[in-house]
Amino acid sequence: MFLYKFLNDKFGYEIKKLSPVIAHAEEWETAYSSMSENERTDLLDELSPDIPSLRPEHLISILWNQQTKGDFDLIFDSTMTSIANDNLEIFSTQTTEKTKIPLFEKLTPYVTDEAQRAPFARALVDKLVNFSFESAFNEHYDFFAAIFEYLIKDYNTAGGVKYAEYYTPHAIATIMARLLVGDNTDLHDIEVYDPSAGFRIIIMTVANSSVKSNVLKLLPKLKTEETDGLCVA
Repeated sequence: MFLYKFLNDKFGYEIKKLSPVIAHAEEWETAYSSMSENERTDLLDELSPDIPSLRPEHLISILWNQQTKGDFDLIFDSTMTSIANDNLEIFSTQTTEKTKIPLFEKLTPYVTDEAQRAPFARALVDKLVNFSFESAFNEHYDFFAAIFEYLIKDYNTAGGVKYAEYYTPHAIATIMARLLVGDNTDLHDIEVYDPSAGFRIIIMTVANSSVKSNVLKLLPKLKTEETDGLCVA
């Protein structure tokens, strides 16, 4: 749900830069929804390919306005799968057999009691509608670092076996990044090779910590290129 909120606000942030009408609207979601199909298509064509494409019915505020409906759990799940399907070519992962794993899936079936599925969906959306990440996007803030560290902290141990999946704590990576780069924010045409496990987090920390420089995006052999988005491994 955090990712859904992030993508929703990022989408709004980006289309405001492309459309003065949306940028100056009291409620950007309403302005976007009021566009004709052709106007929305033209607007989406201007978006960077690393920005999700959302239809009006995908937006959190539009979804929230339907929460009084008795089948809100079905509406919620349909919205999640629709977003995933519309963005499958860009926002998905793959299995070893090259099968695409969508960004979102139906969530309410995980609630055993069917009578509680709609209230569950309402509770999820209700937590997301009253705040926005937009003011933070200009700061190039790495939203996911702290969340990832929290989720993986219990697995950062060998547990008595020969192999374990370790990570570099974000606080340590920040110190290492500053030692490597210093105050230099004018970084271009950089290639970094991975000599040891965990080096990737240092690259991401460098990339996402500088407000003045473009963010570096990791490519397959840890080669980097400049983008306008957050650096993601």
